[in-house]
Amino acid sequence: MEIFDSLHGYIEIDNYIKDIIDTFEFQRLRNIKQLGCCYYVFPGASHNRYEHSLGVYYLTRKYIQYLNRGEEYISEYEKKILCISAIIHDIGHGPFSHLFDEIINDNKKHHEYRSIEIFKSMNDKYKFGYNNDDIQFIYRIIKPDNEILDTKKYLFQIVSNKNGIDVDRFDYLMRDIKMIGLNYGIEYDRILRKSKIIKNSDNQFEICYSDKIKTHIEDFYHIRYTMYKEIYNHKTVRIIEYMMKEYLILLNNYKSIQDIIKNDNWNEFILFNDDIMNEVFRLPVEKNIFELYSIIENIYSRKLYEHQGSIITKLMDINDDIIYDNNNNNIIIDKIRLKYYSNEECKYYNENKIIKQKMNNKMNNEYIISIYTKDNQYKEEAKKIFNEISKSIE
Repeated sequence: MEIFDSLHGYIEIDNYIKDIIDTFEFQRLRNIKQLGCCYYVFPGASHNRYEHSLGVYYLTRKYIQYLNRGEEYISEYEKKILCISAIIHDIGHGPFSHLFDEIINDNKKHHEYRSIEIFKSMNDKYKFGYNNDDIQFIYRIIKPDNEILDTKKYLFQIVSNKNGIDVDRFDYLMRDIKMIGLNYGIEYDRILRKSKIIKNSDNQFEICYSDKIKTHIEDFYHIRYTMYKEIYNHKTVRIIEYMMKEYLILLNNYKSIQDIIKNDNWNEFILFNDDIMNEVFRLPVEKNIFELYSIIENIYSRKLYEHQGSIITKLMDINDDIIYDNNNNNIIIDKIRLKYYSNEECKYYNENKIIKQKMNNKMNNEYIISIYTKDNQYKEEAKKIFNEISKSIE
């Protein structure tokens, strides 16, 4: 079976992957936008988690071929588990993707946890035949341990990598760039081809990158940073996200969304997708749902909360007291931390020897602090708060 993808071209689908794709649980991803509320600001961002998952599967297969050149580091069994991990890594996403996690507010039941729990139920329902060890292996691939102690560390660096260089990020960044219509370029195929598995000082085999592609990797970090700064956290996107979160929190009173997650009721959870935005129109008409109607109507008619200003700073000693002491529900103080690099450093090699490299210390994290008002009558108060925050970081 082949599927044509706008980013990668023809993708050959293995039969065991086709079995997963041809299920309600996976097809549901067609109705969950990859970029959530970004679609309401960037109309090209209409792509879904469905095609992204196919892309991650395709790149996983490709990466395995590159890593196995010369020596079979990854067995057929491990390849199968990695490919399953790639295709199911996002089936646990809720409506509007990462926004949904914010209203669930449960650090233990993040989307990776939900993905593996849904796959467990699929395994039973469709008789896939994977055992508990297989499923635990899949979970560790999509959600690697903070400290990977396995000798084969590289198995947990392909789909998701602590250094940020992985096929999940390559696909979503390139796909987002293409669909939005930007001209940024990431040399992801060259990075994949110039990756090699090398034994480190802890007797672990891990993925390292040729020192010849250090510039390409630095370009990747820069583009990722730019996307988070200018696209994913665009001021209007953030406003709509705040409005959508308020809608979902109110809707929880009618749909018991949080209880469904709390009770691991995955048969109910998989009925949720981005169409939840229109759920209010299916509820019985009563006074209590007027606020729900109002939020959706305001989003559709672009009657959005008003942006009063933003501050971008590299300072870490921001006066958070000003931010968290705000008790006016009509004023939103939004603080975003933008990370340039990831949690681990990239390791480079030259002539099969690992070279110690340090991240560019000049590339510090940045913070974006934005002020929004729900009503114009709070404009002056919001400006005073904005000025106080500005003075605190001068």
